[in-house]
Amino acid sequence: LTNPEKYAMIRKTGYVCKGGGSANGGGWIPKKEKDKRCIGKPGEIKETTLIGKDGRAAVERHWTDHNQPYAHTNPHDHIFDWSKGYPNPHGEVRMYPDENYPDIHDVLGSSTGGKSYHREKTAMTFEFDNFESISDFKWSMKFGGETEFEYGGSAYSIVTVEDNMYIIKVNYPETLLISADVEKILDYLMDDGKKLREVITQVDVISRLI
Repeated sequence: LTNPEKYAMIRKTGYVCKGGGSANGGGWIPKKEKDKRCIGKPGEIKETTLIGKDGRAAVERHWTDHNQPYAHTNPHDHIFDWSKGYPNPHGEVRMYPDENYPDIHDVLGSSTGGKSYHREKTAMTFEFDNFESISDFKWSMKFGGETEFEYGGSAYSIVTVEDNMYIIKVNYPETLLISADVEKILDYLMDDGKKLREVITQVDVISRLI
């Protein structure tokens, strides 16, 4: 093993990192197709992600409340945290309960630059974004993952607010479970009586943040 630190980073984050510097992701290399939205030209909008002056993702806007309006506003913004060398889109989440949201270029002041943002109200979706394993799911939740998926003909939503995860069968408020423990989220009972941990690799992901 010639580079144990690099190997540990890949195992921990799922991202591939090499080299150093601050431009173009600071040496970070996208591993998955959706991760390519995290680097680009300053001021560029990739899907709903704004690239900052350093060529790295700065803000990502979601035009959805993930079917949980009591937990998220539509829209809401994710502020990226690159302090550990890879893009964590849950460094901060900004809500706009009065719907008076700023232009995406103004969220962080003048640090992002660029032209006025065209407000096309679409949610981010990516193909082939299903969870590969329980570990994949836990990793996503660790960084404040948001996901909507279908299972057994029903839709489910998971969001993170501060330290708590909210999981619900959409349109069935009595099924809401709130917990800071990912193991309890994985024990959530689906319609067929199985726990989420038993079917997490079988669900059809509609959208996924991380």
